[in-house]
Amino acid sequence: MANNSEINRKLSAAQHSNAEQFVAFGDSIYVPDTHIRRRHGATAGHPNKDQLDREDGALNSIREFIEKHFGQLDQLFPYTRSKGHNKIASSMPIKEISFCRVLLRNCHVCLYENQTSKRFGLEPPSLENYFLYY
Repeated sequence: MANNSEINRKLSAAQHSNAEQFVAFGDSIYVPDTHIRRRHGATAGHPNKDQLDREDGALNSIREFIEKHFGQLDQLFPYTRSKGHNKIASSMPIKEISFCRVLLRNCHVCLYENQTSKRFGLEPPSLENYFLYY
């Protein structure tokens, strides 16, 4: 799926003019590439094991925190949670369902305080400002 989506190429292209290149952090299913990385998983004899383990722990805690937002999609929109669990989604393409769920969740975030805003000390945009980008 990662290869078919060309996510690494897209991440690279989005940053083509940046002097500093950022990478996405995923779980162990991702194949490391220039703009995708996963846990170091340093072995016991590695000279920087403590540092790498701390980095893995910090990145993993952020990844887990952000993954909670995907769970919130099911809470907010239970009738659209998957094709196999409901009659509404069974006749609709998953791509459109997923887009609508995320769009509406982002609207919810604009209207109400959320965990990400609190954790990073950021205010979500107003709905008006959010839709300026669409």
